[in-house]
Amino acid sequence: MRRSARLQTSSGTRSGNDTSISQFKLPPIRLPARSRVRLREVPDPDPVITPVPAAPLDKTNKSTLMHGLDQCSKDDLKRNSKRKKRTNTDDGSKRSRSSDTDLDNHNINNDVKGKENSIVKNSDCVNGLTIWPSETADVDYEVQTYQKLREENLKANQQLFASLGFVNIKTMIETPKQKNKPSQRGLILTKEAKEPITTEVRRSLRIKQIDPQGTSLPEAVVEDTHEHRLPSGPISFKDTLYLNKKDISEMEACFFTSQMNLSKPVEIYQEYSYTKFVSTLQSVNITENLVAKVVPGRVFSLAWHPSSELLISIAGDKYGHVGLWNVKTQDSSDMVTVFKPHTKPVSHVAISPLLTHKLYSCSYDSTLRCGDFEKCIFDEIFSVPEEQDDLFRNFDFVDSCNTMLVSQYSGNVSLVDIRSPQTDAEHVYQVSKKSLRSVSVNPVQPHYFISAGNDTLINLWDLRFIKPKSAKPIQMLHNHSKSVSSAYFSPTGHKILSSSADNTIILYRVDESMNIELEKSIKHNNNTGRWLTKFQPKWHPVVQNIFVSGSMNRPREIEVFDSKGTLLRALTNEDHLSSVCSLNVFHPNQLCTLVGANASGRLFVFM
Repeated sequence: MRRSARLQTSSGTRSGNDTSISQFKLPPIRLPARSRVRLREVPDPDPVITPVPAAPLDKTNKSTLMHGLDQCSKDDLKRNSKRKKRTNTDDGSKRSRSSDTDLDNHNINNDVKGKENSIVKNSDCVNGLTIWPSETADVDYEVQTYQKLREENLKANQQLFASLGFVNIKTMIETPKQKNKPSQRGLILTKEAKEPITTEVRRSLRIKQIDPQGTSLPEAVVEDTHEHRLPSGPISFKDTLYLNKKDISEMEACFFTSQMNLSKPVEIYQEYSYTKFVSTLQSVNITENLVAKVVPGRVFSLAWHPSSELLISIAGDKYGHVGLWNVKTQDSSDMVTVFKPHTKPVSHVAISPLLTHKLYSCSYDSTLRCGDFEKCIFDEIFSVPEEQDDLFRNFDFVDSCNTMLVSQYSGNVSLVDIRSPQTDAEHVYQVSKKSLRSVSVNPVQPHYFISAGNDTLINLWDLRFIKPKSAKPIQMLHNHSKSVSSAYFSPTGHKILSSSADNTIILYRVDESMNIELEKSIKHNNNTGRWLTKFQPKWHPVVQNIFVSGSMNRPREIEVFDSKGTLLRALTNEDHLSSVCSLNVFHPNQLCTLVGANASGRLFVFM
């Protein structure tokens, strides 16, 4: 806002001429956009001076006002001096006229200063704005009204949140649910006290292998920390027991011998109907007693004992341990027994379908061993020189459980005769230039087998025509774009199930003439990463067209599918299953009993 003021003096009236003070302008005063205070013009009590009460007289406005008054006084003096020269009056009259003018200017300054003081005293300044006494009551009323409206809005919002249940949600967020501790049943680990490692401070002479006298020192001895594999001959169970149980007797070490010989499987692979399985699957659950730690490290292999009366689950871990868990027993001393027949990850374990007292296991230490629970020994069946570092991936039985095929890291498939006293393979077939992941024999026509590995291919072979040096597959499947983690024939031999790193699970149809065709491709998250065992979907051994797979979904679950790709049920339990079960296997003689294994050595049984 701009205001102007014109001052009139009384001396001008006496002389008959209007002696006026020139107009002056104050700087603009800008009010805030949301200000609710309106500045009113104060009525002028003195008719001589018309003040400008638009804004508080701060230092800037005050100096501007005084500068304007001084300028008016100077202009009056100039005009008075010219008037004196024209009239040629005497010195006395000049002095009187000059004194009158000075007196008038002095009065004007005093009036302006007095008006300033009265304005400042009778007004309030809030946030740089002048509020006159008449405005104070209006401002208080508006503030009270706003505060009352605000309180009403807060009450209305609280009622709305209460009706929507936000108060309960806030309570749930502030008090998170406590995580259940992992099951302490089964194997109890005891950490060995490690000796402190003392190393000398490196010094220049030591780095140069020179002593203080200047003579050369012998080369430092480097300790071999590599754990060599066990001897090839038979090893007793007691010598391979886990560290916690080395003081037990030979009979206690062979506890599972009597358990496994109590009951023989009457009828293996008894078929059940699909409808009965689906209805029974809906009632499957897990309890606290069905969770136990069986091996110390991450589980690399998993299997069931095929007995129809016992529930014995078998797991092989990362450090070469093989653990057996008697699921039905509640005695902690007899629940879990752990052996260590290998020094590297146990990649596959299996019980012979006809000789149920023999446990076979292969490992990354390039050995295939048989645990005989009648003789209580681990015997070496097949091995390659340790220097080759040729990892064994898995194996599958061929004829009457006397021969088997073993897949290897080098891309070879070895045909091994269990009855042979030698530990060499009967035949070795180079089936891939890259690492293999699995081998599977057709259970109906055992001379056919498939291999899968890092070359993204699934190849079909015939043992009757394969040549060791120039092996050519009967059929090649190119449906995967990345490495294949597993590929298995179904129990009837009419389908193939494969899993790959390209996030797919593929089912193939196999006819009687062994022609393989793509049947179904399922999108499935197989990104297990570095610290989890790769998913290996497995067929149900007694129900056709059913398979189980691990899952990366949350909450953690185990997925059961049919051959059409339909998810029949996701087995989950937030209280007892809180980790990824990479490996899952159905029991071969029970309808809906399966076991899953995680990366900490724990097994979870749903039944």
